[in-house]
Amino acid sequence: MVYNRFDAIQSRGVTNVTPDQVSELPKTYLERTWNLAGHSIRVNMFHSFPNAQLKCERPNKCTYEGRDWEVIKNLATFMNFTAVILQSSDGKGFGYKAESGFTGSMGDLIYRKADISGNERYIKYYGTNRIEFTMPAFYTMQLVVVVPKANRISSWRVIFKCFTFQFWMCLLTVFVVTAMLWYVLRKLHRKVSCLTNTVDMMAVFLTMSLSFLTKISSLSQRVLLSSCLFFSLVIMCGFQSSLLDAVAYPHFQPDSDTLQKLDESGLPIVTLDPNLMDTFDASPSMRNLAVRLEIQNMSSQTLLHHIAFYRNVSMLTSKGEALWFLSKYPDKLYIVNEYPREYFVSYMIPKGSPYATRIHNLLGKMSEAGLVKKWDQNMSYNLQLEALRESAANLQDTRDIKVFTLVDFTLSFFVWGLGVALGVIVFLLEISFGRTIRK
Repeated sequence: MVYNRFDAIQSRGVTNVTPDQVSELPKTYLERTWNLAGHSIRVNMFHSFPNAQLKCERPNKCTYEGRDWEVIKNLATFMNFTAVILQSSDGKGFGYKAESGFTGSMGDLIYRKADISGNERYIKYYGTNRIEFTMPAFYTMQLVVVVPKANRISSWRVIFKCFTFQFWMCLLTVFVVTAMLWYVLRKLHRKVSCLTNTVDMMAVFLTMSLSFLTKISSLSQRVLLSSCLFFSLVIMCGFQSSLLDAVAYPHFQPDSDTLQKLDESGLPIVTLDPNLMDTFDASPSMRNLAVRLEIQNMSSQTLLHHIAFYRNVSMLTSKGEALWFLSKYPDKLYIVNEYPREYFVSYMIPKGSPYATRIHNLLGKMSEAGLVKKWDQNMSYNLQLEALRESAANLQDTRDIKVFTLVDFTLSFFVWGLGVALGVIVFLLEISFGRTIRK
């Protein structure tokens, strides 16, 4: 007689076997768990964005969406088991190691209250050897820091940043050299003042209408002016396009691209996952960041609101979540390019689980067949559509947007005021000198 708990046909799983049938009995865990015959498997699963999202059409009709749920459904189909979805017994989500023991789904696996965790998890040491991870790992996930987007630069300040300081110096040098050559060439034919010569050359560089062009008879002057006009045309086109870009599109100060700049900013770093508190412990150079890392008991939406509108905190999270947050607040959040950690991700099972071999086998086939990538792409597409809807709600109504404001024309009014003041001074000087000459 042979006992097989997964054999639902025979009474109580006991099967009579003749000596000739002994060689046909399953000899490995893989063969024994090939078909579980509808046996119930306890799957610990909870809402986790973005791979296991709990959607409820009605109060009593809820289901999960996302790649993690697709993996569990396919495991149940190919292993022929009934998935019994359970929330973590204490409602702690993934859970962590506390003074009284382990909490959340991790605790349920350790204390044998669940057979598998249906939410992906970083492959790392969690303070116990009583859990293991399914293989193969699907991919790696980076831990990144989300910070407030750098301040926007005013339009009148962007104008001065259109070209570099070296470019302005080169342009000034070209103008001075050209003005000197123009003065020498004109001096050879007739008498001309330095001021008039400089003003005429300034008009050439600004591509203004020039009345004296038709009066030039010297070939050398024509060659010089032709080259100057072509040069000024190219420069003015580039400058005007830069002005259009400065007014039409927002420009920002440099963002914090490295962990060193994040350290210099002095922003506190908040994480919602207690298991990430050791993120900055790997390197002595990140000791200051490790001191500022803290765990907060708040929702991700509340934390994002503080980052986007109060700009007084940053957030440590996975890159997948960070990209979703960035799509909701594209002009208010920024992801630091340098990341502190990168982990493989997989699913947790209890140490020595009898289903491990079969689960490893099926997950490998799903990964090699491209199913996992397909589920991720489907989820990414749906999230992009949802992010577009939510980001539209975070932007102002287009009817309230003003294309130009008084601040955008600060430079224009400043130049106008300076020109008027200078003109008044010159006018008064002319009157004074005129009266002096008449006397």
